[in-house]
Amino acid sequence: DPKFVVLVVIDDPQKGSYYGSQIVAPVFKDIVSQLVRYYQLSPYVKDSTPVAVKPSNTLPEPHLSGDGSVTLPNFTGFTYGEVRDWLHKAGLAFKPDGTGIAVSQDESGGTTVQPGTAITVHFSR
Repeated sequence: DPKFVVLVVIDDPQKGSYYGSQIVAPVFKDIVSQLVRYYQLSPYVKDSTPVAVKPSNTLPEPHLSGDGSVTLPNFTGFTYGEVRDWLHKAGLAFKPDGTGIAVSQDESGGTTVQPGTAITVHFSR
């Protein structure tokens, strides 16, 4: 009983990258991630434990204090790409564990960290 059908077609791939895993898969992942969040669908991990989907649509913008430190948000329910982009904007290093949707992080939301700190976030499909 499918809810969605997603077809991604790349008409003219650029020279050097022409494999589906390099071109089409990231586009497909972004589309499906947005559908999951918009319709508040809960993805499941291998042991069938439901993963909570974050109710807000976007992560807050990073706020740097005077010394350059930043307070981490709770990344649970956000995609790999969203977390990566947020950490990059905040001037932090990204240490991902897995791919998909964030299920936990080593440094909890609300923790203040210094610039360049490596942040470990755990993901599950």
